[in-house]
Amino acid sequence: MVAALVVAFGVGMAAASAAPEAAVKEEQVAYKHVTGLVSGVGAKFIAVESPQSAKSTDGIEMAFPLDDKAQLVAIKSLKDLHLGDYVDVEYRETIFKDKTDYDQTKSKRVATKITLMKAALVVPDAPNLSEGGEAQ
Repeated sequence: MVAALVVAFGVGMAAASAAPEAAVKEEQVAYKHVTGLVSGVGAKFIAVESPQSAKSTDGIEMAFPLDDKAQLVAIKSLKDLHLGDYVDVEYRETIFKDKTDYDQTKSKRVATKITLMKAALVVPDAPNLSEGGEAQ
């Protein structure tokens, strides 16, 4: 009986030590969208400021790297976007628990589609953020 317990304990320990290496990350993928004003744009990213709720005047800013196969609707490239343009950004959010980092929940968001809903009023002397201009 003692030998059976030792063998069972040994098998249990071997399975427990192999488990963390086999299941490093558990992922959940969700497709979402956010609508708001362009607050920044670059060659491979977009930042959008959106109100948190209908009752709140405070906004939340979200930045997204662009997926290599991202669709652009009503614009030819990100260079066509200006500060204050009203856009809808569809994105893929991957949420995972990183077992190697104390079970921290982490997320990664990537823009998959950007739709220009309404262009901002462009002042002729205003800098275009995608061209490296700085706001005064």
